[in-house]
Amino acid sequence: MRRDGRGTQTQVCRRAAEAEVAWRLTYDESDQYDEHHYWSDVARLGLDGVEGTMAYNQHGYHEKDTYINPNLAGQGACVSPRNLLRLGGELVRPRHFHTTLHWYHDTTWTDQANNIVNGVPFQYPNHHSLNQQFSVWFGKGNDLETNLAAWPKTVCSDGGEGSVRIPFEFGVDESTQATVDTKFFYDFGCPYGSQPEACPPREGLEEYQQTMDKLDQPEGPVFANCFDNDVPDYE
Repeated sequence: MRRDGRGTQTQVCRRAAEAEVAWRLTYDESDQYDEHHYWSDVARLGLDGVEGTMAYNQHGYHEKDTYINPNLAGQGACVSPRNLLRLGGELVRPRHFHTTLHWYHDTTWTDQANNIVNGVPFQYPNHHSLNQQFSVWFGKGNDLETNLAAWPKTVCSDGGEGSVRIPFEFGVDESTQATVDTKFFYDFGCPYGSQPEACPPREGLEEYQQTMDKLDQPEGPVFANCFDNDVPDYE
């Protein structure tokens, strides 16, 4: 709801976002593992105010614009990109855990301050993987080709209202088997309006098509020069 900035829901979404940000900025010093609170926001709140906090950036109300690529609009049903992040034939998203390095700190705060963990000097590792695990976001088919063909019919990802970004493998045209070190990025997978089965009705497509039809097959008399004095204004 907090991301909805259209129509009569705008004020409701803004108030809901403000309430959630305020809640996430509450802090109880006795609970260092408060799940709803971003502990680093304590410092950010003092330096940059609310707008500098993770709570605001993650949950605050933000106006959204929908951008349509006119070269792709009205070109038919979505064909899935082939560089989506995958494991075998399943389409996956990366998972990250804030507690990944907590096992380095499983002693008291006093011992950690002295750089001692489990009674021995502690050293951070030289390498840490970008991801820790993967979870499947689409795997209804028996193989990769089936899943690539099927997901655009059920998962809305065209950049319009209600759509979601999906994970891609970075720097490749054809995805490979994902590992914890695979680079990735999130983006929309389909052109605007190309997923009528998965997305809500899209605004602007009919008007755009009418404009393109007029340009491709203009009606009325032919004017050799639009700057002639006798050319009507409406032309």
